[in-house]
Amino acid sequence: VTTLTGALNANGDVNVNGGKLTVSATNGNTAVAGTLTVAASTTLSDTLAVTGNVNVNTNKFVVTATNGNTAIAGSLSAGVTTLSSTLGVTGATTLQNSLAVTGSTVLSSSLAVSGDVNVNSGKLVVTAASGNTAIAGTLSAVSDFKVGVTSAEKFTVAASSGNTDIKGTLLVDEDVKFGPST
Repeated sequence: VTTLTGALNANGDVNVNGGKLTVSATNGNTAVAGTLTVAASTTLSDTLAVTGNVNVNTNKFVVTATNGNTAIAGSLSAGVTTLSSTLGVTGATTLQNSLAVTGSTVLSSSLAVSGDVNVNSGKLVVTAASGNTAIAGTLSAVSDFKVGVTSAEKFTVAASSGNTDIKGTLLVDEDVKFGPST
């Protein structure tokens, strides 16, 4: 066993135990065959190229080398972010601000909205507090039209025939015409 108490100056390559640790005298490149353990902070001044998986603090942050898949066990905080593929979320998602979607959107379950709904600057408005609904365009119904509590409707129009059933008083302010339309 040799103990050094001062600096080791080597003019040639350093090779420990048949390549377990090598340092090239020409460029300083260092190869470590075993595990490199660093107890203090480390500063890298250039690119860190890793050919195997990256695993930080027992699966807290993992990058799989073969496909680039990344798993984060904690929270991810990011500024403006652009994704070039599908974002898959398996748990609940909370957005702190507005969500702008430029393409079509498909929802495979119910959509719960606690605030007002406003489509295209007032074309369809549902007021959350009252449920009042305002439609700026034409309302077309391809199925029966019913007003009132289910199974106790006060006004119905059958889509197939146009038959109208009114349970209550019909007040007419203008002329009424009966017979075939001409």
